Amino acid sequence: MPALVVLALMATGAGAMRAAPPAPPAPAAAVPPPEPAPEDQPKGLAASEVDLADGILALEEGRDLAAAELLAAAVAADPQNGTALHWLGLAELRLGRAAAAARTLAAALAARRPPEAGRQRVAADLRAARLAAGDQGAVPAAPPAAASGLPLSGTDLPRSCGGPPPRWEGRLSLEASYDSNPGLLPADATFLPLTRARPAGAATDGGGDLDLRLEAHPFYDRGGFSLGLGVIGNRSAYRNQGDLDLSLGGGFAQLAWGKDPRGFLTGPLGYTRVPVGYGRLALLLQAAGSWTGLGNADFLRQAGGAAALTVNGPGPAATRLDLGASQLRFAGDATGDLRRSGSELSAGIGESLYLGGGGYLRLAASGGAQQAGAAFAHHFVEIAAEAGAPLAAGWTLYLDVDRRQERFDDPQSNLTRPAGPVRDDASWRGSAAAVRMLGERLAFTARTSYVRRDSNVELPGAMPLFAYRRTIAGLGISWFF
Repeated sequence: MPALVVLALMATGAGAMRAAPPAPPAPAAAVPPPEPAPEDQPKGLAASEVDLADGILALEEGRDLAAAELLAAAVAADPQNGTALHWLGLAELRLGRAAAAARTLAAALAARRPPEAGRQRVAADLRAARLAAGDQGAVPAAPPAAASGLPLSGTDLPRSCGGPPPRWEGRLSLEASYDSNPGLLPADATFLPLTRARPAGAATDGGGDLDLRLEAHPFYDRGGFSLGLGVIGNRSAYRNQGDLDLSLGGGFAQLAWGKDPRGFLTGPLGYTRVPVGYGRLALLLQAAGSWTGLGNADFLRQAGGAAALTVNGPGPAATRLDLGASQLRFAGDATGDLRRSGSELSAGIGESLYLGGGGYLRLAASGGAQQAGAAFAHHFVEIAAEAGAPLAAGWTLYLDVDRRQERFDDPQSNLTRPAGPVRDDASWRGSAAAVRMLGERLAFTARTSYVRRDSNVELPGAMPLFAYRRTIAGLGISWFF
């Protein structure tokens, strides 16, 4: 039967197999060696790539210290891996190790295998590291809060922050100052003609200035967006002229999208923190409001908004486009032609160049119009230049100069002769400040500024009405918390 035949053949084959001589053993070389323990594996390209991938993942998850250790291992295994050096530099920058980050990023640019992100991106990160290492967190000098209408100043920059900002942060500043013309107000010197021929009671005076800024960060780098909310307060008091003391309080909100090599974005109303890194475009939306008091009375209420678009590159440069709008309400304002309350619209463009060692240069131009009563409605054009450079012994120098031309719209602007020429004012302002960090949280500031304003409107007797000169000098200290 077929089944019996099959069984018989299988039995015969099995017996033949048992009777056959054994096959010779395989050569020893054909037997794979046992897998070595992980700690016995030699370091090399493969190990570097594993550490690099794990380090990038840790950095994206916010485990900065673990990321730095993994990335350092990747660099040790493959010192010419420009990508590993780049990521290690970013981790060191997040940890606040700016000087080490600058050295690592410079090595990434010099590596035989260039970083995958490209030399332009690494160069931008290197500039950010050198900027942070060069000033060690120094804060550029800002004008007194009472000198700006809104509670933020465009020249007021933050202390360096290597990683994500804290949930909230603050700054408290105290300054002793000298003022050659204390009666000049933050918006306009109208009806207080304090000039070279100052009226009685408006003499040179000394005083003090107390300034507070608090900012919270409800979210940071969430889908590329970062939000800053804050308040500001200022009190400027004179030794002999209490009726000219100024008080200011206000609040602000700033929504940013994008990254920046310096770790912050600036706009017409100030700055807010963003992730350190390179992005071609970044956007900042700002809103702010403030109240200003003169002596014990209300003087000015102001609200406004602004937008700034920053375009980074080519090379170590950035272009910023600004738009701004504000509403001003003066307490006890007149009506009709003499009404100062109104609105202001402005637009501007600026070009920044980041220099080696943490220095920078910025040139800007802006223009706009202010709507008010016929006596005060005008158009303006302003050009400005700013520069900063680290000095010896931990000092950083900041310089700022600008010129503003105001051309008024109506003959009523000539208050002394309505049939005379339309009012035309020109202002020059220059300031210098030297800042030195005293440890991690204290900064010492020495500053001076000079303002010259010329006008074609004069009072009878050749006394200027809108022209004036003003010099301010001060020594201060700031505490960051």
